[in-house]
Amino acid sequence: MMLPRWVEGVGAAVLIGTIVNAYLFLRTNGFLPPPFFFNYRDSLMDGYNTAAWSFRNGAYEIWRSVYPPISFAWFKLFATGSCYAGSEVFARDCDWWLRTAMLGFFFGNVVLVWVAYRRTNRATALPRAIAVGLGMPMLYALERANLIIPAFTFFVLAYGPLVKSARWRWVCAAAAANFKPYLLAAIFSTLLRRQWRWFEGAIVACVVVYVVTWLIVGDGTPMQILRNTVIFADSGRIADWPVAHYPSSYLPLHAFLGESKGPLVKLLGSGPLDLAAWLLPVLMRGSQVLAMAAAAAIWVKPELFPRTRSAALAVMVALSLQETGGYAVCFAMFLVFFEEGRGFCRIAALLIAYLLNMCYDYFLVQLDFQLMVESYLGGRPVSASYGLSVGTLLRPAGLLLIMDLLAFATLHRLWAALRAEGRVRMPAWLRVSRPTPSTAD
Repeated sequence: MMLPRWVEGVGAAVLIGTIVNAYLFLRTNGFLPPPFFFNYRDSLMDGYNTAAWSFRNGAYEIWRSVYPPISFAWFKLFATGSCYAGSEVFARDCDWWLRTAMLGFFFGNVVLVWVAYRRTNRATALPRAIAVGLGMPMLYALERANLIIPAFTFFVLAYGPLVKSARWRWVCAAAAANFKPYLLAAIFSTLLRRQWRWFEGAIVACVVVYVVTWLIVGDGTPMQILRNTVIFADSGRIADWPVAHYPSSYLPLHAFLGESKGPLVKLLGSGPLDLAAWLLPVLMRGSQVLAMAAAAAIWVKPELFPRTRSAALAVMVALSLQETGGYAVCFAMFLVFFEEGRGFCRIAALLIAYLLNMCYDYFLVQLDFQLMVESYLGGRPVSASYGLSVGTLLRPAGLLLIMDLLAFATLHRLWAALRAEGRVRMPAWLRVSRPTPSTAD
C-alpha cells in the first residue's frame, strides 16, 4: 500500500490555497484569520521584546528570561541596537534589519528543507517542502518573529542529510538545543540507535555553545535560567487562553478547564468540560507510553528504522510533555516527512501532517469581542472576535495521533523482523487454522 504522489501534490496545493485565503482575509478585514494570534497589535513582538533585552541590563534578573544566552547573542548580531533606546513598539518600526533577517532565515529554511528532501526522495520533495517550510507552524513563527525560525535552520542542518561532517552536525544540534532546550530530546534520541559518540559530541557542543554565548552576553548563568524556569512554570500562564489558542499539546486546554473555565461552562455546560478534563490526560499519557514502547523497539533493532524516526518520536514526546506553542510543531513535521509513503500507519501519519500544516481554522464558540483594536499588519483599527476553535481541539490530537501511528509502525516492524528470525511465535489462539489437504488433492 503506497501513498500516490498526486495526493501529496493536492495536499501542497490546498495548503497554498489556505495561505492565499489568509492573505485575502488580511486585505479585506485588516487582520489575519485564526489560528493566527488574536492580539493584532502584537505582531512580531516575540522577536522585538526579546531583542530589546539584548541591549539592556537585567534580562535574567528583571525580565526573568528563560532563554539561554544564545538568544540574546543572536539579536546582538541581527538587531540594530540604536533602535532600542525607546520602547519595543518604536523598535519594531525602526529596526528593519531584524525583519530582514527573519525573512531571510524563513525563506532560506524553505530552500534547505527542499534540498534535504530531494536527497532522500525527489518525487515528493516539493510538496513536503511546501508543507513544512510554508506551513502554519512556520507562518505563525514568522508572524510572531519568534526564534523558532533560526533554531529551525540549525535543526535542519543537524538532522537532515545536508551536512556530512559529524562535528558540524553536533554544533548545529547544539545551537538548536540552546535556542529551544526541548530539542535536547532529539540529541538524546541518538542513544536509542547506540550512537554513543554522536551523543557525547553533541552534548559537549551544547556546553561549548552555551559557554561561548554566555561570555558574549555576560549574563544567563545556569542557576538564573533554572530559577526563572521554575518561576515561569508556576506562574499560571499555561491556564491563560492565549496559550491554549494555538497549542502544541493539550496541557493549556486542560489547565484552562481546571482553573478558568467559567466562560466555557456558560456556553457549553459542565458535562462536556468534565469529560474533557478527564479524557485529555488519558490521551496524552497513553500516547507517551506507546511512544516509550516504540523507543524500546528501536533500541532492540535500530538498523530496522530510519534515523529520523527516533528523533521524531522524541521531539513529539517532548512537545506533549510541555506547552511550547503551536509553532514548535515544525520540528516534528520536518522529521515526519522523511517517512516513506507506504504502509497504513505511515500514510495516515503523512496525511495528518499535511492537515496540521494547513493555514485555516474555524470558530466553534466566541469567547470575547475586541472593538477597534489597532492592527499592526492591517495598519488600521479593527474589530474582531476570538474564541474556541476547531484547531484548539484537534491540532494537539493530530500530533498525538501521528506519534501513535509511528509508534505502531515501529512496533509492527520489530514484531515482523523477530518473527522472520524465529525469535517470537504467534500465540496458538491467534493462528489461522488451515485444513490439511486430502490425499485426493
